[in-house]
Amino acid sequence: MFSVLKDNIVDCIKEQQLKLGYLKAPTRLYYMLDSLNLMNHTNYSCEEMLEKLKEFAKDNNIGEIKVSVKNNRFCLFLSEDWSQYVHENIKDSDFVLELIKISTEDNKTIKDIVEIFKKYNKNIHVEKMIDEEFDYLIYFKDGKPDNYRYCFHLEGDKIIYHRYAPWDYDSFGFNQGKVIENIYNL
Repeated sequence: MFSVLKDNIVDCIKEQQLKLGYLKAPTRLYYMLDSLNLMNHTNYSCEEMLEKLKEFAKDNNIGEIKVSVKNNRFCLFLSEDWSQYVHENIKDSDFVLELIKISTEDNKTIKDIVEIFKKYNKNIHVEKMIDEEFDYLIYFKDGKPDNYRYCFHLEGDKIIYHRYAPWDYDSFGFNQGKVIENIYNL
């Protein structure tokens, strides 16, 4: 049941390792109840989800997971075995590496970001957003090479990005359906 959650955990740890480097250390990841239900196509109460996550923690074959919850927000405390597993078994994403690199460089534009996306798949969605947190949303329409929603904020001469799983993006209500302009040919 929680194969999507396991994949998301691995993706989050890998992105963290690509940004910061490998460190054999425990990791904490947080998930809202709504997000977990959307991710798993369920409609569990907080108590039911807690029990299911405890089962998932016992049944995984990677490392120890401790589960806690407060105000419908679940914390998964993952042992250092998870970071080691990801480091040793999960291939780096060239796409994410390029995205991280360009986001650290000065004087880059959204056009530069779009070119990175197009290098990996021309079938992309680019949207200028009405949002206080983000200026652009970009993702691969067919989910290849990944299914994440990338939100970009232009801050001076820097580009800051955040990556969300589709269910998180939807549950957080970013942009709330307001689109200034769909942009396909920057």
